[in-house]
Amino acid sequence: MHGRSSASLRSGEGLGAAEEWVPHANTLRPMHDIRTIGHLEAAQAIEVIVAEATQRGVAVVVAAADAFGEIIAVLRMDRASVSSVNIAQHKAFTAAREGRPSGMIGAQLRDPRNGYDISFHGDPRYIGWAGGVPIIVDGACVGAIAVSGLSEADDVALAALAIAAITGVPVAATADSPSNGASSGRFRLLRASRAAPFGSVVYGMRVRERLAPP
Repeated sequence: MHGRSSASLRSGEGLGAAEEWVPHANTLRPMHDIRTIGHLEAAQAIEVIVAEATQRGVAVVVAAADAFGEIIAVLRMDRASVSSVNIAQHKAFTAAREGRPSGMIGAQLRDPRNGYDISFHGDPRYIGWAGGVPIIVDGACVGAIAVSGLSEADDVALAALAIAAITGVPVAATADSPSNGASSGRFRLLRASRAAPFGSVVYGMRVRERLAPP
């Protein structure tokens, strides 16, 4: 080691100006790649939901969160309730953090035998209203889309519509648990115009069939 202690090497002491200490590969812990949606997917989700809501003559707030539940984008349509702004963001946060629809969290909270106080989650952003839908890819949550301003069922249907457009996987949604299949809500299912960027997607159950791009 040319007279240098391992401690001095780790700290960089005693290295000349032209020398650079490079740690041995075996001393490094494995890195973890975090898959998450970005601003492009968030913008696409907002565009899809706003277009559908406009066609239906309704106004909503849309929020998109990354894999950590942090908000990427939020949009309040004209005439949408101001109070829905925070609710939409909290729905997206809850769905992304838990990797489950926010309505499922609410159902657990209200369970007569196993219900619990929502404050047990330790974060005031948790919410039990339905309308936040996670985007789960290969068993990991990569983000969430949430809608607020309509009934819980319609909020979920719009969020699921946007996720179908992003991933290319058809989604049918209920207030508690969206899954793949034909849309059963008042909103039509939008078939994506491009291939899914993330691969297989799960919404509460395993996707049985992928939608090939037209």
